[in-house]
Amino acid sequence: RSALHGRTCNRPRSGECSALLWPDVDFDKRTVTVRRTLQRKKGEGLVLLPPKSAKSRRTIELPACCVTVLKAHRERQKQEGQLAGSRWVESNYVFTSTIGTPIDDRKILKEFNALVKAAKLPKQRFHDLRHACISLLGAQEVPDKVIADIVGHSDVRLTQNVYQHVYQPARLDAAEKMDT
Repeated sequence: RSALHGRTCNRPRSGECSALLWPDVDFDKRTVTVRRTLQRKKGEGLVLLPPKSAKSRRTIELPACCVTVLKAHRERQKQEGQLAGSRWVESNYVFTSTIGTPIDDRKILKEFNALVKAAKLPKQRFHDLRHACISLLGAQEVPDKVIADIVGHSDVRLTQNVYQHVYQPARLDAAEKMDT
């Protein structure tokens, strides 16, 4: 578990998702900025930490479909806050529990596994989503350098060597291709 035993490149980056705050999302520019990670530390609970590497601090252009889903999610979250009433904790996190508190890797992985099972898909790791994204962008001829930048790899060789699939024109173009 990456949240308990350090962060390595073969672990899910669900901590980056967990640490997103609404000010990190710019609907007009269609971007999300990764500034931190949320991890469970033994004896301390959930702790905000710097991202895995300097390159992990990044702004990612979003495909239009993600902006639409995030706007709908924000509205649902506001409704959850109204339903929770005085139990709601105003944390400003993008992804929260039903009472507004931040969520960690264990909760994300539990829900991800339930979704995979409900969809009757073969068991897979949360990290496989990164592999799939990189592979699909490569198949659509997004340059390796752009893919490495999107996923926060410090060296394009990591993208090429660890995620070596079919690859080969700019970041906004890559976001448009994600819609496809």
